[in-house]
Amino acid sequence: MPKKSTLGPAQRNAYYSAHERCRETILGSIDRLRSRNREQIDAGERAVNDNEILSFKGDLHLHDAKKTAFDAENAAINPPTDAQLEALKNTLAKVERLTANSRIAEEIVALVKEGIGVFEQVQPSEQ
Repeated sequence: MPKKSTLGPAQRNAYYSAHERCRETILGSIDRLRSRNREQIDAGERAVNDNEILSFKGDLHLHDAKKTAFDAENAAINPPTDAQLEALKNTLAKVERLTANSRIAEEIVALVKEGIGVFEQVQPSEQ
């Protein structure tokens, strides 16, 4: 897997695009759960949502650390393919379409895992 300095501009741009799409999926999911928690819902659902928010914050910090490692030439990547970029774009679009009008935690968790799974192919956690 190549490091940043060996990638061409198009490959670096594709990486940053993949990173941002995955990051926005996580942030959008946190926002949707926070919106849901502002509704009149039972305490059990609120607790589940709060737990997922905390988990997503951890995912976000790990995701940002991966980018920092890439930028510092401490991590290598598999340049994202067009199909991977499209998958991340579609996952983000699904999150953006979610509303806070129903129990959405399970769907959001699945979408975040989907986005992180695609990005994991680009930059695995264990190198």
